[in-house]
Amino acid sequence: MKRIALAVVLVVSLATPAWAGYEEGVAAYGRGDFPAALREFEDLALQGDAAAQFYLGIMYDRGGGVAEDDGEAVKWHRLAAAQGSAKALNNIGLLYQNGFDVPRDLAKAYAWYSLAADSFGPGRQREQAARKRDGVAKELSPQQLGRARRLARAWSPGTAAIAAASTPTRAFVALVQDKLLRSGHDPGPVDGLMGFATRAAIRAFQAARQIPITGEISAELLRELDTASLERTARPPTHEPSVPAAPTGALVVRVQEKLARSGHDPGPADGIKGPKTRAAIRAFQAAKNIPMTGEVSAELLRELDTASLERTARPPTHEPSVPAAPTGALVVRVQEKLARSGHDPGPADGIKGPKTRAAIRAFQAAKNIPMTGEVSAELLRELEITPAD
Repeated sequence: MKRIALAVVLVVSLATPAWAGYEEGVAAYGRGDFPAALREFEDLALQGDAAAQFYLGIMYDRGGGVAEDDGEAVKWHRLAAAQGSAKALNNIGLLYQNGFDVPRDLAKAYAWYSLAADSFGPGRQREQAARKRDGVAKELSPQQLGRARRLARAWSPGTAAIAAASTPTRAFVALVQDKLLRSGHDPGPVDGLMGFATRAAIRAFQAARQIPITGEISAELLRELDTASLERTARPPTHEPSVPAAPTGALVVRVQEKLARSGHDPGPADGIKGPKTRAAIRAFQAAKNIPMTGEVSAELLRELDTASLERTARPPTHEPSVPAAPTGALVVRVQEKLARSGHDPGPADGIKGPKTRAAIRAFQAAKNIPMTGEVSAELLRELEITPAD
């Protein structure tokens, strides 16, 4: 993405978000500690904070702390703009005016600049956006100008958010998945894909909130997810024994190992509390109906220990044995059954590749069995497959 003028709008005067981590992110960005800034902004952006989404767009645009990714930069700017961020609205205008990573469209550029000018408070930034809008207007025919004005009038933060969702950008779907996880509904991995597990989680959430059960992202769904988040925030705090603010690597390794044994994949047990470990913690917390923080807490450790004791106390089950390396014929049958159940494993070729593993995990999530991505006796039982057949 060309960066002309994008740097001009990168200032710290964005609206103050509700989460304290934003200030830490800004401070880290200012001192050039991009990995720390990314951690702060990413968490907030997935929670729906427009200022953090805007900064994340800038980081992807410049490759600061992340691999440069123009597509991700555009997505995060769009999400921030969809919530009314004036600077993001201005940046989207720049993209359409110059054809950076989007088809050049001066009518849309006019609309975005017009919205930015209306959103900025009085001062230099509003004047600059208005000048850009008026400059683009000179290049439009009367018919194009009429279309541009209609686009601007039709826009609102709510309708833009739904437009972003209906386009389905992976960033927006990931945001919804994260909110579903925090509400106690497991959408599978937070990967930005509207798969079976995500649609099932949406339907379960919609049923719990007594709104139309569609399995789709809608304005009503987003409103209810935000309401549920506010309700959780309003709960009185619980008094738990203290856990170190920065858990040691050894403690994180123990947590990762216990998460894996409980059927929640934290990635490698390396002592690093990365995105996959946080997602596994949130999924485990959701399953146990405890606050979904994604952090190591006394409550998390207690529940992990309780889950371990529960597994130990269970009587052994006599499952049909499954080969350590399932035959191609068995994998084909699994793939066929997964496809019939609405989980796309790719072609039924007997190869247990990434798409088949993802379909297995989604099916396991829907059936509330450990999400291993592997062919197991429990999976075969749920799919009604007998290995000996």
